[in-house]
Parts: sequence; structure tokens; C-alpha cells
Amino acid sequence: MRNYILFLIICSFLFATDSNAQVGKQQTLFVQTQYNKDGTVTLSWPKDEAFEGIYYIYENMSEFKQDYKYLGNVTNDADQWNDPTYTKGQIKEYKIEKKNTSNQIVSYDFITVGNEVDRNGFSGSILILVDDSHFKALSTELDILVSDLKGENWEVAIMPVSREMTPPQIKDLIKVSNESSKIGLTTLYLIGHVPVPYSGHFSTTGAAYPPDGHTEGSGNHTGAWPADLYYGDLDGMWTDATVTYEASTQERNNNRPGDGKFDQTRLISDIELEIGRVDFYDMPAFSDDELTLLKNYLDRAHQWKTGQLESIDRGLIDDNFKGYIIGNTGYKAMGTLIGTDSLFEDRDYMTSLREGKYILSFGMGGGSYSSCGGVGTTADFAAENINAIFTGIAGSYFGDWDTKNNLLRAALASGALSSFWGGIPNWYLHHMSVGESIGYCARYSMNAYYSSFNGSQRLIHVALMGDPTLRFRPIVPSGKLRLTNSVDGILLEWDKVNGDIDGYNLYRINNETLESVKVNDDILTETSYLDLGCPTGQYYYQLRTTKKVLTASANYFALGVGSASEPIDYITSVAYNSNDGFGIAPNPTSGHFRLQLPQDIVSVNKLVIQDLTGRNVLVLDGNFTSERTINTGLPMGTYMLLANTNKGQFVEKIQVVR
Repeated sequence: MRNYILFLIICSFLFATDSNAQVGKQQTLFVQTQYNKDGTVTLSWPKDEAFEGIYYIYENMSEFKQDYKYLGNVTNDADQWNDPTYTKGQIKEYKIEKKNTSNQIVSYDFITVGNEVDRNGFSGSILILVDDSHFKALSTELDILVSDLKGENWEVAIMPVSREMTPPQIKDLIKVSNESSKIGLTTLYLIGHVPVPYSGHFSTTGAAYPPDGHTEGSGNHTGAWPADLYYGDLDGMWTDATVTYEASTQERNNNRPGDGKFDQTRLISDIELEIGRVDFYDMPAFSDDELTLLKNYLDRAHQWKTGQLESIDRGLIDDNFKGYIIGNTGYKAMGTLIGTDSLFEDRDYMTSLREGKYILSFGMGGGSYSSCGGVGTTADFAAENINAIFTGIAGSYFGDWDTKNNLLRAALASGALSSFWGGIPNWYLHHMSVGESIGYCARYSMNAYYSSFNGSQRLIHVALMGDPTLRFRPIVPSGKLRLTNSVDGILLEWDKVNGDIDGYNLYRINNETLESVKVNDDILTETSYLDLGCPTGQYYYQLRTTKKVLTASANYFALGVGSASEPIDYITSVAYNSNDGFGIAPNPTSGHFRLQLPQDIVSVNKLVIQDLTGRNVLVLDGNFTSERTINTGLPMGTYMLLANTNKGQFVEKIQVVR
């Protein structure tokens, strides 16, 4: 701790601070939103009568990184700003900086706004890599995981990988999966001790100081650190040729040319994938073994996604580094996700999370690989489970997470669903306010340029422990979706869900492109829907529960885990032009009919009759004329007749009645 304090004393910041203040809180502006009747949004902040300076407002113009466009400013006597260009349903992200007359940032904030945002029914494309030591033993849990992800309309690929593989070999698998994906990979989920990439030259003489500041003579937390984001950089050139460093306290951190550890210390290009890892290797402090911890985690994550795991909408910050900016990650997240009225700052982290439930929690203090001063130790996490969902912990050493009994992984083993080194650098969670996942926030935080503690932004160590697909407001899932025949279209039916929902959305998804189209304009409150607009093509339908949910800064329509129909190969009668003169009679029919042929059709050599799922129920070959009676023997229902003729294929809808 003594060395850590010495390090902190020499740190400098780009902000104006009060040495007696709680800096992480002081440098958070706590912006609030008001959605107006005219559809616009107003941003407001606490009035500061003593402030002299200007508030500057910017809009982020990019996803997954910070690309701000200046919008305007207001003077020190203002406490709000209105965006006249905002319209209902939009998602916008703003940065607000409060600068004094010396142009120093006094405080700042990031906020994502959205009013009645309709979430896209398609989530993305995910690759799950599973440590093959546990792949078979986890088969039940992995089946449930894949089912949940497909229910959220992810394109899912899953495969086992060996611990003996090298990171470049793993990277090759990721690239192959990206190329074979119909839309391109968006997300990577690592389960078990999937090979850990190392990279970097953290040193006083290297590319950057260690993120926690423990340079030579002050802990020697130098050299290469774990770098899962290597897997998420699909186009950067990572090398292992130039760095020679052998002064780290632990040999695993030393870095030499050709040793399998990369040279890069800072990002060389933006990260393309959302990445999360669940890894309980070498955690002997816990009485449960590695496999059991993995099973327990996957079960908890499933319960959260399906609305079975309860939490309380409140937050906890246990800041034992009040004189430094590290705590601002927690304060900014609280302000945008749950609001300051639900924030508790005077409670002990470990005691509170054992005795109560918190959806958000943060703890900061001097650290070791298995402890955080004033917050807790790995032994504490192992002794009794905590009731946390998203937790950020910051302190020395344990951000280097590939160590025995590591504290970040211990939080996950103890009950948290997401754990990260929050504050070194800043983590940006405000996108969860409009329904984005924690993985989205992780990728954004990896790519972020904004100044962080000790210049730790865009370094290679940033990592998420936990399932990257988790969201802030899960709701109950839908029941089974049934597809049946109808004269006029495709009839979809389902069982009523007993839960806190507003209703249902139905999506028609193209099998080839995965394009997802919501077929209902308004939320469905009944348990059936007749789709009259299905075009010709191969599709499946997905039913999702939906509910309008609130966060401190936004509101959106959350979607529950859904259920899908069987794929259909649908041919609609709009492909047939009745003026061509082709048809059958009688129609409706009791099962037999004759063809009605225009004069230019001289040959009909094949008839195929399909049900409305696209399944062939009758195939007839021969020479068919308008004089020949065709007896199908079909039961009652609606069918499609496909006739191969010398003028191409004609299609006619048939209704069989008795």
C-alpha cells in the first residue's frame, strides 16, 4: 500500500480538482433528461451558483467509439440545454463538459438518451469458445445458453478449443467463423480457461506505465499483461518481435521476441468484437471446483436472462480512493442507469452485497492480486456469495486477472454476473440505459479515447469477466410459437405469458440474410396473429415478449427471450397473375379438380402441392391437360399448387373443404 500511495502522489490529471473532495463524484456532472411533448429532449444538471465558466455539449457520431461533434454551449448561469433535433424513438449519445474560465474541465458526463426506443429484434452474431476440458460436462448448460441466445435472435456458433492451442490459433478460428457468418461476427464469449493472450511493454522505459502504476521499484507490475481484446481485433497487425523485458516480478509478465507474447501495449486499431470471459481456472480459495463454478455461473446467467433472478434497482459505491478520479466510472453509471436517489455511498461493499441485493456496485481501494483495500478479498468472496449483477472493482494488481485466486474472477464466482476493473480506465455503461448489452459497453470502453486515470485508456488490458450478452432490464420469456394453416395467410398462435409484460412482438426472419422484420405495428396483446404480408421466400417467425422499461436517462421496449417457428418455404399467390388464365376448378374443392389452362400452355409435366410451411405433401409427374381430373386425397386445409409448364412455373392457392 505504501508503494501504491507513492505512485498516486506522482500522478497528474487533466482536470481541476479540490484536494479535499471526493474526486470521482466531483467530476461527475449528473446529467438528467426530460422528454418534451414536442418530441425533443432537454438535458439538465445541478445548478452551481459559484461556477464561472461554460458548459459544452457534444454528440457522438459513431458506434463503439468516441467521435464527438460540437453542438453548442451555455453559460455558467444555465442548468439545461435542449436538443431541438431529437425525435421520439431515436438513440443519441451526448458528452457534456463543464469548463472553468481557465478552460479546465471541472466535471463532465456521458449520457445516452432514448424515448420509447423500439429495440431491434436481431441481436448479432456470437461465437462461443469453450475450454474442451469442460465441453462435454457442460452440455446441458451450454444447450440452455444456445437456446437462450437463439431466443434473443443471435446467430450462434459454438465449438470446443484446447488449452494447449496458441492465441494465434484461436484467432484463426475466430476469423474463419467471422467469414462464415451470414452477417459477420459481433460478439465473442470465452468459457473456461481458453488460451489467454499476453501483450505489452508496461514499464518506465516502455510504451506506457503499468495501468496501476507499479513500475520498477514500486512493485514491478511491468511487462506483458493479459489481453483478451487481441481476439477482438480482426484487422490489426500484432507482432512478437521487438519487446525484450525481463524485470517483472512474475515470469509470466516478462516479454521476449518469439515467446508468444505480443509487443503491443496500446490498441493499434479499434476492437471489432464485444468480448466476455468466464474463467474459474486456479481458484482454490473456493470450495467448489472449476466445473461446478462454471455450471453455477451459467445457471445464474440463464435465470437473469429469463427474468427469474431478482435484483433491486439500487447502486452501491464504496470508494476508498476519494482523492482520485477512479470512482467516476461508478458515479457516471449510477447517474444514467438508476439515478442518485437509489445510490448508497456510506455502506461497506462486502457486507452490503451479502445482506442485500444491488443491480450495480463499485468498490475502489489499494490492492493485491486477491484483495481490494476497504472492499474485500478473494477469501471474503469465497466465504459467502454476494447479491450483485454488474460490479466494477478497482485497485492495484488484480486488473491483471490471469492469476491464482484473482479478485475480479472471484467476484464472478461469488455471484456477480459481470465483473471488470472499473476506473482504470473509465468504463462507459450509459448505453445499457437504452437496452445495449454489457459487451457493447466493454467494446466501447476498450476503444474509448477520453482521458482516464494514469493514461490507461486504449491499453491492451481492458477485459470483461462475464457473459457479454447480458442486459440491464431482462423480462420474462415467451411461450411456444405455433404456425398453422389459414386461407388468407400464415396464422401464428401462442400461449399467454403470466408475467409483467406489455404484450408481444412478432418478427419474420429471412433464413438466408437473417434480416428481421417486425410484422406487427402495435404491441400484440392477444395470443394469435394472422400475417397477411409474408412475401415469397424462406423464413421463420420469432415471438418476443415486450415491456416498456425505464432507466434514469431513457426508456425503451425491452424484449424477452423468444421462441421460433419452424422454417417455412413460402410461396404467396401474389406471384401468380390471374390474367394469365391459369387456375383450377372447382376451388374450394373436396380434393379433386381440373386445371384451367390458357391457350399458350401446351405442356404441364409436373404438379407439386405444398402445405403452408413449404412442405411437399404431393408430387405428381406426367402430362396434365384441362381434361384430366386430378384426385389429391388431401385433408381439409390450405395448400399451394406449383405447376411446371412450358411457360414457366405457375402457382395457385387451393382450399380443400369437406
